[in-house]
Amino acid sequence: MTFFLTVVEDDVSTRYPLYSTTSDWSTGVINNEDATEIRLIGVQQLRLLTLDKSDYYRMSLFGKQISYDILLGNVKYAWNFAVYTCDWSTIRPPSYLDAQSLFNSVNENDLQEANRVAFHFTLHKAWDRGGNAIGLGGGLQNDPSRAFVSEAAPDVPPTQRFGPGQYIDTLQFITVVISFENDRVLVSLQQGDREIHQSLSGDYYQTLKSKLNESCHVLILSLWNSWSMDWLSSGMGSYDESGISTVDATLRNVRITSICSKE
Repeated sequence: MTFFLTVVEDDVSTRYPLYSTTSDWSTGVINNEDATEIRLIGVQQLRLLTLDKSDYYRMSLFGKQISYDILLGNVKYAWNFAVYTCDWSTIRPPSYLDAQSLFNSVNENDLQEANRVAFHFTLHKAWDRGGNAIGLGGGLQNDPSRAFVSEAAPDVPPTQRFGPGQYIDTLQFITVVISFENDRVLVSLQQGDREIHQSLSGDYYQTLKSKLNESCHVLILSLWNSWSMDWLSSGMGSYDESGISTVDATLRNVRITSICSKE
């Protein structure tokens, strides 16, 4: 069975096929009829392909705004629902490389590494495993220059800005909006009239702009777990996960919109 993800690029809607590294993944992926929504169950990794399935589909990021909805309520503390792109200008299916690869490395742009208690956005240059991150969880919430904030609710402490039943409630759908602007990347998490955000700027971003402008970035969805997820999740409080029998994550309504000149 082939699964798809619909992406709307500047108001043009396209159903892209997905490549999977899981041999029997039909039980772990659920599409809705028009492929605007996809649910991952258990360990999965999916990569966007061209329409004829002969290659990865590549896009540029600079001067673009990427938005989508996510549901993280069943993604436990020790799990990570990652939505990211890698610079695969010369990589063909089924090959895989990212910034963490041992023998080779490529630029990696983590639009999100997230679960029900934490959310990170990170840019990685090749060979830079730590990268440059903003978000909540794993210590980032203690750095005002990196933690998500809210003008509407400035007094909400970091541990209550994101999580089950919190200001941004991970038991409900969240809209992620990421804007690759001339002088910064702006990341916003929205839910009804509530919003938290943070921007990433400076020399690290500026040195990546030319590469972000190239059509070499492949979109990847990955749901995975580890015994050591404190780098993502620690410091965000304790939540009862006993009622979660199945770990799953849902993504829907992916849109890519041109927002600024590339100068």
